[in-house]
Amino acid sequence: RKGIEIEVLSADNRDETRWPLFRGGWTDKCGRFSVDRLDPGNYIVVVHHYRAPHAGQPFAESFYPGVATEKDAERVVVRENSRVILGPLRLRPLALTKVRFQVRWSDGSKPKVSRLLLHNSRYPHQAVISDVSIGVVDGIGELEAPSGFDYSVAAAVDCDGNKVIETRQSPTQMISIGKSDSPVEVTLTLPGLPCKLFFH
Repeated sequence: RKGIEIEVLSADNRDETRWPLFRGGWTDKCGRFSVDRLDPGNYIVVVHHYRAPHAGQPFAESFYPGVATEKDAERVVVRENSRVILGPLRLRPLALTKVRFQVRWSDGSKPKVSRLLLHNSRYPHQAVISDVSIGVVDGIGELEAPSGFDYSVAAAVDCDGNKVIETRQSPTQMISIGKSDSPVEVTLTLPGLPCKLFFH
């Protein structure tokens, strides 16, 4: 599968010092991934260890060769001037649940354009899912999110104050998404009265 981010982590470091040491990249159109110039050592290969799954990549954290926990992962031994070829990494798909959003001002009106900030609380190193905010038009938005996680969600707008751009953000709400055929409904209220919006 194309576009899956693969993370290669040192198996010799098991604490936060490993975070800046990982090497990552994306699979090509044939689902292949390669990484060059790894120092000799022991490594584990994983999907969604540091970055949250999302609708485009609805896969649970999976360690090579397709196990759920790091203790069961196969260690990849890299030696100097050697090449390692691995078999397929099996991904575990997650169910998706629809989440419907309403964004409004405190007077009940809806902003023409706003942004949705969705964060999976299990992934503290990633600010928002996919590292992008989600655009919302006329106060109505809908997305699909992987089930089985707790998310924090807020809406934001940029107000045009001529020389100053003021960002207003709704209070953050926590939502839990389980497996359900019914959409999750969320209303987010921006502080203050409507402002003139700044368009990027």
